[in-house]
Amino acid sequence: MTAPSTSPLTVGSPPAPADETRPVHVLVADHEPAVRRNLARVLESHGMKVGVAEDAAQALAYVQRTAPDVALVDAMTPGGGLEVLARIRSAGAPCEVILMTSPTDVDSAVAAMKAGAYHFLTKPFHSSEAVAHAVVRAAEHRRLTERARRLEHLARAKEGIEVGRAVLIDLARLPYAEAKGRLVALFDETYTGELLRQTGGNMSEAARRAGLDRSNFRRLLKRHRET
Repeated sequence: MTAPSTSPLTVGSPPAPADETRPVHVLVADHEPAVRRNLARVLESHGMKVGVAEDAAQALAYVQRTAPDVALVDAMTPGGGLEVLARIRSAGAPCEVILMTSPTDVDSAVAAMKAGAYHFLTKPFHSSEAVAHAVVRAAEHRRLTERARRLEHLARAKEGIEVGRAVLIDLARLPYAEAKGRLVALFDETYTGELLRQTGGNMSEAARRAGLDRSNFRRLLKRHRET
């Protein structure tokens, strides 16, 4: 059994807005090879792109490498199906999770829904069509959510431009050197803080994204915490 890493799960930029021409991308995580093969065959027959994982570590690595639309995760996946769900949700990965459980495992199903799973399915499945239908509905929900998120980001960007303009107008009351120093300090503080938020406090990853080595990133943080 392979335990998933305890380091924060980081994901890259979400894929471009989905349209009807791009196939649904699904990750199937299950410890049983036959189940993985059968589910992959069924989903591929519906025109979906399918990746597979046999344990939680592989599933999380797959999500980090290439965020799928939907993760179909067995509750009994080595390393913990609920752990996979929790890590995906906490990282804000643009991926809906469907947990697969046994008919008697009511606790896992309830815990999954409380933790943010889109849906759960019980084994043995009612039909292969039911599985495919659940995945399609989850993918559509993800796409609609992502579209709404992008519209929100556009609105915030427009608002940010207006706020930035107001800040510059205010700074214009100061001498050039002082105004520039304050603006640079504000940018550095906001930028480093947001990088740390996005990486779950992982300073090495934040420094990598900033194109700085860890020591320079730490100095940047320390300087603005002291001001």
